Amino acid sequence: MKKILMMAATTAALMTACCSTKQVSTSALKGEWTIETIQGTPIDKNAGEQIPFLGFDVNGNKLYGCTGCNRLSGGLDVVDGKFDWSKLACTRMMCADMTNETKVLQALSQVKWFKKGAKGTLELTDGKGKTVMTLAPKK
Repeated sequence: MKKILMMAATTAALMTACCSTKQVSTSALKGEWTIETIQGTPIDKNAGEQIPFLGFDVNGNKLYGCTGCNRLSGGLDVVDGKFDWSKLACTRMMCADMTNETKVLQALSQVKWFKKGAKGTLELTDGKGKTVMTLAPKK
């Protein structure tokens, strides 16, 4: 009986630890973030109609933003620490310069995870942990 109680207590502790880690990680996304780099190359802040950004509404489980031309919106689903972008939608306007838009959309299709970077940045990474996008808090 003692072994069963001990196993139950250990299992409960592990489950609680996993849940709180997930909540802390997800809360790190909260707010609006300017896209600074894609594949290590700085975004051209003069290209497009607007500087690309992503916004994470953690409490409402929503993602929104701008690719530089078009608006993004959708559900913010993080399952086992991985992003699920399957519910992401984008408007389809044409802009004079679609350079950033193309790069942002291609990069988002590769993103699987996120981690905190240096100096308060947020890094969106691929399935192998390689940084695809670097985000900085939007000013």
